[in-house]
Amino acid sequence: MVFEENQDEHSLSAEIPEPLTIVQLCDLIGIYIENEKVLEDQLNKFSCERNLDVQNFLQRKALQFEKTHKSRTYLALDEATLTGESTELDVIGYFTLSLKHLNLGTAISKTKQKELNGLFLPQGNVVVGYLIGQLGKNDAYCKEQIGSRLLNAALGILQGQAQRAVGGRFVIIECNPDEKLINFYQRNGFYLLQVDPKDGMAQLVCRIP
Repeated sequence: MVFEENQDEHSLSAEIPEPLTIVQLCDLIGIYIENEKVLEDQLNKFSCERNLDVQNFLQRKALQFEKTHKSRTYLALDEATLTGESTELDVIGYFTLSLKHLNLGTAISKTKQKELNGLFLPQGNVVVGYLIGQLGKNDAYCKEQIGSRLLNAALGILQGQAQRAVGGRFVIIECNPDEKLINFYQRNGFYLLQVDPKDGMAQLVCRIP
């Protein structure tokens, strides 16, 4: 599930510090290798009440997924966290990256199938792309609009590192078929490909240049 930045007004909200620093969770595991419980406690402070899937993933699954190479989690942190000016791991937001097999429905044209797969039609109407599986921000920064910044950071990593190293043609996002959510991702370069008939999730894709 992907969480889009919420537009609602709240009474309290911290300001986003500059610069916004993106750190990979596996690097933090190395830093906290002798006391991983401290890292767990820091991640457990992350709050996203408007999307508990996003909150629970970081608190309960992210470390396990990182260790088993099921996905990669990237945290947006206050730079003071990394310079020793703060003893707290202030997670402003985060996103996860992984691979996904995408089953193309019968409504997807052959032209679109070729575009996603490359030169040829995919076997069994199945293509593989990069998945942005989680995207969310801390409730402490609820007024700050950083969804697009997190999304652009994720796309930058995929284009600048993953695609360069192993190839790949497109990025997938799955979300509830909510008009505001879909509009948000469309404004950021994605288009609605289909709605998965199995779970009803909207599947949007974006070509990597």
